[in-house]
Amino acid sequence: MGAALQISLHTGLSIEECQRHLTEAVDFPRRTLFSLSGYQGRKRVLGWVDNHEFELSKRKYYHNAFAPVFFGSLSPQPRGTRIEGHFDSPRWIRIFWGIWCAFVVVLVVPIFILMVRELLRGRMPLNESAWVGLLVPPFMLAIGGLMPKFGRWLGRNEEKFLLEFVKTTLAATGDIPSSAYAAVQPAN
Repeated sequence: MGAALQISLHTGLSIEECQRHLTEAVDFPRRTLFSLSGYQGRKRVLGWVDNHEFELSKRKYYHNAFAPVFFGSLSPQPRGTRIEGHFDSPRWIRIFWGIWCAFVVVLVVPIFILMVRELLRGRMPLNESAWVGLLVPPFMLAIGGLMPKFGRWLGRNEEKFLLEFVKTTLAATGDIPSSAYAAVQPAN
């Protein structure tokens, strides 16, 4: 939902060892009703490893669809493995939010414009339905702009947590710019 900063680390472990370490350190995100987080297991990180790709997110005890997820890949190097990745929101939320914004722009904004025009021309009385037409569209636009920002703010410490998790779990080295810890600003 914004410009993703590419992160690059190096470890002396082979790709197979990296896959094993990550798989052992995370819980696969299986939904369950009998957990406060909504997922099976108790590990602090949820994720999966598939061949040379992996995805990690911090286990939360509240719902935040806009929390950062680390999308990473493993590539062989002469002395170990290169770990590359970036933070973003989950793909499903990026698709959903694109549909939400398109819906608001295509349907809701024109309704608002028509309501204002009709009220200014005196063709419509200022009754309950007029108030709905005047208040709901700006509210939906505000939700469209503020919800992703609020979600990123709630997850503001998760990027640092996940990067430290990757570095520790894979004995990885590499300078991580301080801007990598800043929440990626969602696109409006």
